[in-house]
Amino acid sequence: MNTTFWEKIQQGDEEAFRQLYNEYSDLLYGYGMKIAGDDDLVTESIQSLFVYLYEKRQSCSEPQSISAYLCVALKRMLLNELMAYSHHWTKLTQANIDSIWR
Repeated sequence: MNTTFWEKIQQGDEEAFRQLYNEYSDLLYGYGMKIAGDDDLVTESIQSLFVYLYEKRQSCSEPQSISAYLCVALKRMLLNELMAYSHHWTKLTQANIDSIWR
């Protein structure tokens, strides 16, 4: 039986997963920096993405393009984090303004 690379990922093959990370982490980092420009946020998001992939590996169908799949997933993670941060910052800023005017 010829097992594809993605099937190995789905089966929990640690070497295949390591190869996936080694092959795509630099691409994802460069892409993430273009979106967010924050080293810590991008690095943490890449780690979170690979943890998520490992945890959900059995339910993830094989993508047509692994690089596109990973980039879209990272972009969504980063945008969610940036929106949450922006919303949090707006609340803090508004609270500070309210306290100043009291």
